[in-house]
Amino acid sequence: MKKSKDIIYIEDEAYAFKDRIDMLEEELGYSVTPVEDVDVAVKELEEYKYKLILLDIMMPPGSSFENDDVKGGFETGVALARKIKKGRNKETPIIVVTANPELRVKNTLESLGVRAYLTKPINQVELEEKISEALKG
Repeated sequence: MKKSKDIIYIEDEAYAFKDRIDMLEEELGYSVTPVEDVDVAVKELEEYKYKLILLDIMMPPGSSFENDDVKGGFETGVALARKIKKGRNKETPIIVVTANPELRVKNTLESLGVRAYLTKPINQVELEEKISEALKG
């Protein structure tokens, strides 16, 4: 039987955000699965149902999207968000995290049902608020 987990944090530099992961786990009590590779993320999302997805929109391409002509950057993040919304986690809220917000990307993600869009550096209070809002539904 496939299990449910709290939060998957898909970030190609997850090690750099260890403080955020620690805050989510230690202060807020969530179990966080950090994933730095898009192909590993695809496998995790196929195997487990998550309560929340934190997604860095700018990711290197992975073999999961080689047939989709995805070259990396925001294309990878958008392709992953589309894949999420077609799979086991299609009802799971997504919070996008990015250092480079573009209006057209934001509009595309909103059309996919992304709940929130945070710009790096992430404000801890804002992150907590967005997570709380997303999990309330």
